[in-house]
Amino acid sequence: MTQPDDLIERYLGAIARHLPEGQKGDVTAELRDVLLSQAEEE
Repeated sequence: MTQPDDLIERYLGAIARHLPEGQKGDVTAELRDVLLSQAEEE
């Protein structure tokens, strides 16, 4: 995993800790897609 990807995963983990169990997977997957897309554009 590259450094930006590692940072994104750490960020998602921090967010996931504050989400209800039933929403963690969906929310983090959608957010991961958005963040990775944005990172690729730069």
